[in-house]
Amino acid sequence: MKRILLFLVLGIIIFGCDKRGVNKPEISVISDKSEIYNSQNDRTVTLTYKLTGEHAYIANAKVLLEYDSELGTVIGTGNAYYLFTDENGEAEAIFQISSSATGVVEITSRLDDFRTVEFTNKIIVHFKPTIESFVATPDTIEANGTSMSVLDLQLGNSDKLDSVKILFSTTNGTLSNDSTFTDGTGHAQISILSTNYPAQAVIYAHLEKCPEVTANVSVWME
Repeated sequence: MKRILLFLVLGIIIFGCDKRGVNKPEISVISDKSEIYNSQNDRTVTLTYKLTGEHAYIANAKVLLEYDSELGTVIGTGNAYYLFTDENGEAEAIFQISSSATGVVEITSRLDDFRTVEFTNKIIVHFKPTIESFVATPDTIEANGTSMSVLDLQLGNSDKLDSVKILFSTTNGTLSNDSTFTDGTGHAQISILSTNYPAQAVIYAHLEKCPEVTANVSVWME
């Protein structure tokens, strides 16, 4: 009976605290974006890693990265398929979305020494929208400092048209807002107040997350 108890105690000491035991670390990975437009200027996602547990298991730990290479790749870590944590069990990686990627990109991070310790990040990749129309109604107003023209912008060619932030600027006149968000149909609207002298106002619009998507319209103040 004493031998059996001794074996049980030794088993707890040997196996209860090793890589197969209860002391395996935990991993969390925070992504700075959960959704992204597949555009030239917005195709990277920063992943911040944090391991918690015994120092021996989290410091300089090797983290394996699994993903579909056709959808993107990890850059800046020295290797596209693994990274090492620092002394505090922390690390950072940048995932660059492929120019042809759409849909859901999954990145699974798994500890090399503890293959059951893993975390999967999901990033939704949308088609980059286009500005289908940007019009002023009317396009000619009185230069009296009080007349207004309504500016309507319509997005298209994307699976996500709602809640897109549009930035505006003008060469003359006063805009009601320098930014706004599209509604569920991709429509955004602001207005411009005339100057009190004759001028041409050129109003520019671009998407905050895709600044290369631009349009402009003119309003004449006479």
